[in-house]
Amino acid sequence: SENYNIEGADVGYKWYEREGKKPLFPFGYGLSYTTFSYSNLSAELRGSKLVLGMDVTNRGQLKGIDTPQFYIGNASSQNGFTSRLVGWDRVELKPGKTKRVTVTVDPRLVARFDEKVNAWHIRSGNYRVSAGANALERPLKAQVRLTEKYLAP
Repeated sequence: SENYNIEGADVGYKWYEREGKKPLFPFGYGLSYTTFSYSNLSAELRGSKLVLGMDVTNRGQLKGIDTPQFYIGNASSQNGFTSRLVGWDRVELKPGKTKRVTVTVDPRLVARFDEKVNAWHIRSGNYRVSAGANALERPLKAQVRLTEKYLAP
């Protein structure tokens, strides 16, 4: 009998991160006729909502489209919490132009389901935020502190 549940909840890019492996084409990888850069990552709580933002700049000579991505992971690796994609946006930019991209994170993307209480549970602690072009190219780093919270199922 084969064990097809070797990944658990860490499928795709999360499995590669957990195993320390590098895929040939990471999740979100794409080709373009221009180049983009990322800067000014922000991670802030606005009331109970986590809002992430970054600037995307077209550094090339041609107009292009980019899909910058935001990831979050628990800074305490003992929780077994790999980075998770929590937001992205599609940006079309002319050469030399910059656009601010922001996303509001769905709290369940930061939580784990706790079967004992039948609710989503966000553990309090520091969380790593990273952002960039794809699952491997995330040059921007920040940290945000979240407090414990239970969410309705």
